[in-house]
Amino acid sequence: MENIQIMKPIKNFNPGKLPPLNTYEAEESMDSVPVAYRLFTPRAGATWHITEGESVDEGQDILLFGLCDLGIGFPELGYVSLREIMDLNANTTPVEVDLHWSGSLGKAMDEAGITWHRRKDD
Repeated sequence: MENIQIMKPIKNFNPGKLPPLNTYEAEESMDSVPVAYRLFTPRAGATWHITEGESVDEGQDILLFGLCDLGIGFPELGYVSLREIMDLNANTTPVEVDLHWSGSLGKAMDEAGITWHRRKDD
Protein backbone atom coordinates (compact mmCIF):
# COMPACT_ATOMS: atom_id res chain seq x y z
CA MET A 1 0.00 0.00 0.00
CA GLU A 2 3.01 2.29 0.29
CA ASN A 3 3.26 2.66 -3.50
CA ILE A 4 0.28 5.00 -3.78
CA GLN A 5 1.18 8.46 -5.00
CA ILE A 6 -1.28 10.97 -3.65
CA MET A 7 -1.00 14.65 -4.37
CA LYS A 8 -2.45 15.95 -1.13
CA PRO A 9 -2.53 13.46 1.75
CA ILE A 10 -5.40 13.35 4.17
CA LYS A 11 -3.93 14.31 7.53
CA ASN A 12 -4.20 11.53 10.19
CA PHE A 13 -5.29 8.90 7.62
CA ASN A 14 -3.09 5.82 7.29
CA PRO A 15 -4.68 3.26 4.94
CA GLY A 16 -1.89 0.80 5.74
CA LYS A 17 -3.47 0.26 9.16
CA LEU A 18 -6.82 -0.88 7.74
CA PRO A 19 -7.80 -4.54 7.99
CA PRO A 20 -8.08 -6.28 4.60
CA LEU A 21 -11.39 -6.44 2.73
CA ASN A 22 -13.89 -9.04 3.98
CA THR A 23 -12.36 -9.13 7.46
CA TYR A 24 -15.77 -8.60 9.03
CA GLU A 25 -18.03 -10.48 6.59
CA ALA A 26 -18.73 -13.22 9.14
CA GLU A 27 -19.84 -10.76 11.83
CA GLU A 28 -23.46 -11.26 12.84
CA SER A 29 -24.08 -7.63 13.77
CA MET A 30 -23.05 -4.27 12.39
CA ASP A 31 -22.56 -3.25 16.01
CA SER A 32 -19.46 -5.46 16.19
CA VAL A 33 -17.79 -4.00 13.07
CA PRO A 34 -15.48 -1.17 14.13
CA VAL A 35 -15.14 1.94 11.97
CA ALA A 36 -11.42 2.58 11.52
CA TYR A 37 -11.80 6.08 10.06
CA ARG A 38 -14.60 8.57 9.52
CA LEU A 39 -13.63 10.77 6.59
CA PHE A 40 -15.70 13.84 5.79
CA THR A 41 -15.86 16.99 3.72
CA PRO A 42 -16.68 19.94 5.99
CA ARG A 43 -18.24 22.00 3.20
CA ALA A 44 -19.85 19.36 0.98
CA GLY A 45 -21.42 17.14 3.65
CA ALA A 46 -19.99 13.86 2.35
CA THR A 47 -18.88 11.18 4.83
CA TRP A 48 -17.20 7.81 4.57
CA HIS A 49 -17.17 5.46 7.57
CA ILE A 50 -14.30 3.17 6.54
CA THR A 51 -13.98 -0.32 8.03
CA GLU A 52 -11.56 -2.08 5.66
CA GLY A 53 -9.20 -1.48 2.76
CA GLU A 54 -6.94 -3.29 0.37
CA SER A 55 -4.35 -2.38 -2.24
CA VAL A 56 -5.51 -2.82 -5.86
CA ASP A 57 -4.19 -2.05 -9.35
CA GLU A 58 -0.68 -3.24 -8.48
CA GLY A 59 -0.47 -0.85 -5.55
CA GLN A 60 -1.68 2.20 -7.43
CA ASP A 61 -4.94 2.54 -5.50
CA ILE A 62 -6.66 1.31 -2.37
CA LEU A 63 -10.19 -0.06 -2.41
CA LEU A 64 -12.02 0.93 0.78
CA PHE A 65 -15.24 -0.49 2.23
CA GLY A 66 -17.71 1.17 4.54
CA LEU A 67 -20.75 3.38 4.77
CA CYS A 68 -20.54 5.99 2.02
CA ASP A 69 -22.72 9.10 2.06
CA LEU A 70 -22.13 11.79 -0.54
CA GLY A 71 -24.44 14.14 1.31
CA ILE A 72 -27.38 13.80 -1.08
CA GLY A 73 -29.59 11.63 1.12
CA PHE A 74 -28.71 8.14 -0.10
CA PRO A 75 -26.06 6.58 2.18
CA GLU A 76 -25.08 3.03 1.32
CA LEU A 77 -22.67 0.29 2.25
CA GLY A 78 -20.16 -0.17 -0.49
CA TYR A 79 -16.73 0.27 -1.95
CA VAL A 80 -14.92 3.47 -2.79
CA SER A 81 -11.53 4.07 -4.30
CA LEU A 82 -9.06 6.08 -2.24
CA ARG A 83 -8.04 7.75 -5.49
CA GLU A 84 -11.64 9.01 -5.95
CA ILE A 85 -11.59 10.52 -2.47
CA MET A 86 -8.14 11.98 -3.11
CA ASP A 87 -9.42 13.58 -6.32
CA LEU A 88 -11.92 15.48 -4.17
CA ASN A 89 -9.17 16.39 -1.74
CA ALA A 90 -6.90 17.64 -4.54
CA ASN A 91 -9.56 20.01 -5.80
CA THR A 92 -11.38 22.58 -3.71
CA THR A 93 -13.16 20.10 -1.41
CA PRO A 94 -10.90 19.20 1.52
CA VAL A 95 -11.30 15.74 3.04
CA GLU A 96 -10.55 15.36 6.73
CA VAL A 97 -10.44 12.62 9.36
CA ASP A 98 -12.92 13.09 12.19
CA LEU A 99 -10.72 12.61 15.25
CA HIS A 100 -13.67 12.96 17.62
CA TRP A 101 -15.94 10.24 16.19
CA SER A 102 -15.59 6.62 17.18
CA GLY A 103 -17.91 3.67 17.02
CA SER A 104 -19.22 0.80 14.99
CA LEU A 105 -20.73 0.48 11.56
CA GLY A 106 -24.07 -0.02 13.33
CA LYS A 107 -23.72 3.36 15.04
CA ALA A 108 -22.85 5.01 11.72
CA MET A 109 -25.89 3.45 10.06
CA ASP A 110 -28.13 4.59 12.93
CA GLU A 111 -26.81 8.16 12.59
CA ALA A 112 -27.41 8.06 8.83
CA GLY A 113 -31.01 6.96 9.38
CA ILE A 114 -30.56 3.56 7.77
CA THR A 115 -32.91 0.88 9.07
CA TRP A 116 -31.19 -2.40 9.70
CA HIS A 117 -32.03 -5.40 11.81
CA ARG A 118 -30.04 -6.24 14.89
CA ARG A 119 -29.85 -9.94 15.55
CA LYS A 120 -31.64 -10.94 18.72
CA ASP A 121 -29.90 -13.21 21.19
CA ASP A 122 -31.53 -16.61 21.56
